[in-house]
Amino acid sequence: MSDKAPSTVKGIAKMLQDLNTKFGKLETDVQEVKRSITFVIDSFDAFNTTLETVCTDVQSLREEQTFFKSENKKFKKELAAANADIIELKQCSRQNNVEIKGMPFDPKEKREDTVQTLGTKMNIELHNSEIDIIHCVPSKNKKKPSIMFALSPDLRAARC
Repeated sequence: MSDKAPSTVKGIAKMLQDLNTKFGKLETDVQEVKRSITFVIDSFDAFNTTLETVCTDVQSLREEQTFFKSENKKFKKELAAANADIIELKQCSRQNNVEIKGMPFDPKEKREDTVQTLGTKMNIELHNSEIDIIHCVPSKNKKKPSIMFALSPDLRAARC
């Protein structure tokens, strides 16, 4: 297109035709921009929806975390109490153990008989049914091992 205004009808028609072509291209470009803007808006809406979902999930996870923290504290207290009970029970069970050190022991002799004989010498009546378990425990003096025995659960319950 020239800088001079057309002087003929043919020139004006040509100029209008060029303008019409340029407006057509401009209209195509505007339509493309509209489609791009629509796409961006739709993408932004989808992003907002996803963001709202994520925010809701994060809030839910925070509430869950708070709940689990309080449960964890509760379980720690319960575990500490259970550990204290276990320690107390172990101590109680050890109270019923009797260790005899330095007593001559014949391996052919029953340990129960040895314990009963010693009990009789000490004026303590002890029956086999009252002894829960009995062991020979090695000691530094290999000739005289210790004898360790535990009283039956019925006697333990009576003492604890």
